[in-house]
Amino acid sequence: MTTLIISILKKYWYWAALIGSAITIYLLSSDIKAKKAEISRKTSNIETLNTDFTSYVTDTKVVIAGKDTIIKRNAAKVSSLTYTLDEFKRYKPEAEQTINDMGLKLKNVVSVANIGTQTTQQIITPTIKTDSTTCFSYIDSFISVAGCSDGKKTTLYYASKDSLTTVVNTIPKHKFLWWSWGVKAINLNILSKNPNTTFTYLNYIELKK
Repeated sequence: MTTLIISILKKYWYWAALIGSAITIYLLSSDIKAKKAEISRKTSNIETLNTDFTSYVTDTKVVIAGKDTIIKRNAAKVSSLTYTLDEFKRYKPEAEQTINDMGLKLKNVVSVANIGTQTTQQIITPTIKTDSTTCFSYIDSFISVAGCSDGKKTTLYYASKDSLTTVVNTIPKHKFLWWSWGVKAINLNILSKNPNTTFTYLNYIELKK
């Protein structure tokens, strides 16, 4: 049996060497490709960590009292971080704890976004005086405030409404004329429907499986 195998190898050594070389080249190229992808991922993470999110203003046409009106709304965007599960556990332990508190398994999580906002608005409204109290009330599409003061204390009621629209888009790595291919970065875009809302922080993490 051994003699037969040696005889076959001698006869077809060229093809055996060719197949072996092809397999070796494929394995090496796959390893190089994987290492390049890992370097690109870490480089992108460094760039994102050293760049704050970007805030900008959009013009939205709405109809108020039968008239077209332009409302300026705040929006923000940030590039994604890509973490392995081990990196996420190491760098984002609070986020991991939150995921656990929600009854979710980290291995099933695709991405995590953290968004911070604040709402500020100057309100001017008439006051109503009675014998013992002074009251006021203000309501618009996004906020309602009401309160009364009797000279010793003030009771205040406050409610604010907002709606956040999130859009994830890719940034092409290469462009030529009207063609584009590859992925340079992934951006998370947030739009607030409340014109009085601004963003205080924003980050977006994708988990690499």
